[in-house]
Amino acid sequence: MQLRLYIFYAFLACHGISISSLSAQHVNRKITYAAFGAIGRSTFHSSIDGPSKFPTAELRLGPVATLPLSSKFYISSKLLFGVKMKRERMYIPGQPTTLYGPFIDNDRMAGSNHFFLELPLLVEYRLNYPRLIFGLGVNYRKFFSSNGGDGGSFDPLSNKNEIGALGKLGLMIKKRWVISIEHFLPFNKLYTVAGWYDNTEYRMSVENRYVQIGVAYRWGRLE
Repeated sequence: MQLRLYIFYAFLACHGISISSLSAQHVNRKITYAAFGAIGRSTFHSSIDGPSKFPTAELRLGPVATLPLSSKFYISSKLLFGVKMKRERMYIPGQPTTLYGPFIDNDRMAGSNHFFLELPLLVEYRLNYPRLIFGLGVNYRKFFSSNGGDGGSFDPLSNKNEIGALGKLGLMIKKRWVISIEHFLPFNKLYTVAGWYDNTEYRMSVENRYVQIGVAYRWGRLE
């Protein structure tokens, strides 16, 4: 019990020191802007093991706004336009295939282009040396309407609202350039389906994840 109290008091002391040091610092709260572009790899992760995760390329482009909270902490937000690019389909009617059941629907979605708008919001912690950026926050993505590319009616990405956690590891190069790696994990499922296949009942949920490499160029006057 005493050990827990000592840990609690030590936490309060460290927290008080950190707050007082932040309040003593002069922080320039001027918003800075940047242009951002990224290329990534998107995959469908299902609750049932399948023959593929149907990876596709994703492209994003848009502006970034960053607000300093202190000398180390920042809030960063982007407004991005992007596309989840189509890939060659594995399933072709009338030809041999390793796909079965609901995975044919995943293959159909991956075989079509899907355009979207995206709004990430991150809290970032920045080091002076090495010049690293650690970010964590939420990401909202709105897919535009799509018909699956072949007139099919089953396309869960069409008009889909997607929200999830976004993590970031970045490297500042001088003052103007930032290179980053970002990973998205959704909170909501893309879709859930149940049925029978080969005399076996199944229930499968699918979510859409991505990893990307981005480059940002900061413009204007920098401190």
